[in-house]
Amino acid sequence: MKISLEHLDARALRVELPGEGQEVVAVRAAKALRGALEQASDRLVLSGVVAEHLELEALRLLLGSLVLAMAAGATAKELEVALEQTKETLELDLTTPLYEAPELSFEVDDVHVRGRVALTSVRLSVRGDDGSLSCERLDLTDFVLRIGAVELVAERLLGLAVEIAWGQAGFRLVAGSLEAPSLRLTAPELRLDANGVDVRSLALHGTKLSIGKVALERGDVAVSFPPVPESPTPIDASPAPPTAGEPLVDMRFLDALSGQLDVDVVVDLTVPIIGRRHATHRLRVAIDEGSIDYRALEKNLSRLEDALLDFSVRDGALVLERVNPLFPTRGHGKPVVIWDVDAAGLELAKRDRVRLAVLPEARLASEAEEHEREAPPSRSSIVLRQLELRALNARLAMAPIALPSSGQLRPRHLGSLSIGGSLFHDPGGAARPGSMLGELSDLAASIDDLVLGTTHVDLANLSVAAFSPIEIAFSGLRPTQVQLGLTSLVLDDVTLTF
Repeated sequence: MKISLEHLDARALRVELPGEGQEVVAVRAAKALRGALEQASDRLVLSGVVAEHLELEALRLLLGSLVLAMAAGATAKELEVALEQTKETLELDLTTPLYEAPELSFEVDDVHVRGRVALTSVRLSVRGDDGSLSCERLDLTDFVLRIGAVELVAERLLGLAVEIAWGQAGFRLVAGSLEAPSLRLTAPELRLDANGVDVRSLALHGTKLSIGKVALERGDVAVSFPPVPESPTPIDASPAPPTAGEPLVDMRFLDALSGQLDVDVVVDLTVPIIGRRHATHRLRVAIDEGSIDYRALEKNLSRLEDALLDFSVRDGALVLERVNPLFPTRGHGKPVVIWDVDAAGLELAKRDRVRLAVLPEARLASEAEEHEREAPPSRSSIVLRQLELRALNARLAMAPIALPSSGQLRPRHLGSLSIGGSLFHDPGGAARPGSMLGELSDLAASIDDLVLGTTHVDLANLSVAAFSPIEIAFSGLRPTQVQLGLTSLVLDDVTLTF
């Protein structure tokens, strides 16, 4: 059967396509419609179809793995269509300079999109399970995008040079640019509310998202950290081998840090000789170009610890040693903690200073190191009962530095960071809540293969005018949630691999 579509202006036309997908094309009205519809057995052909104006009553198409649906009232101008449909195959070509729909939705795999849409210079091409839909300009309102557990919502989204494709090569989305006055992104443990969003050169293909540039005028971010599952380790178990890969941060960035760190450290522990000791150490630490005066830090200790502990330079290292308070002789006490330093660090240590970058590299001294061939190490008799960081107040800045050679997070500059709060650690009891509140300005950084769960993040450049406020909630010493406001954020060359 072959039907001419001439003279069907303002007449209803409904075509139910072959197959089991309940596919339908229902035309409410058409102007200057031409072409032919041919149907034979399970084969349907639309050839030479042209319409000056077309208004749809309904549309639902199964385009390979993609389901495309439109509500009543969708319109197209100067439409051209060619279609051949059977139960096994589909070939479709469609072009229109202007398409508008009060509601459009499509689904492919676990990707779901819906919204009110206006498209210009539209081209749809389908060959079996492979297809693509492109437009020069996209205007979406009440836009919703869901990819698995991730949802993106925008009242309005404007795009240029947008194309989606699907099929055997997987789902692909590319856009020359995307702009949104406001949007909300939600994902497990993450929520972002942003204003003034501008995205350039976006490409999503399979499990990889690449973006040339992202700019946000303002935003609010909330990140929650799931509880770490308990996995008790036997006391005599061997430590797990270190994992390969870049460290989270190259500590050499601390060499550019200056400022002041004040904190009252409350410690309750059991130590040799003394027994149980509860003390408050009021640390007032001045940081100058990445180094601190360790002798001044020593004097910040409470009276008993100051009498028992001394820093000294010995055997090519900086050593924290336990001395006899009755006959203190610096450099001849029993080593407790050792920091191995290079020649430059050794010269600095002789001037009573030590780099912050060196401090995390501490190692405990023990009799086992001295007699490791004679006897196995004994268990430490030091037991930490409680640790409190009270009235923490940090005011820091970082001068511009070259990129460190390693590290997943690579800070390059920090105008200022002010942060304060209190943290509590009770190894033998329930985790106590703590909090930090602060603000940050003029940050520049980059990210190299940062691992967040199953996602890898790379970022050539991050710059932000301000993070204010910064609110961090803790359970013990573990952060549970971070909330922050941001101003003027720019990201360059972003890559997310899921």
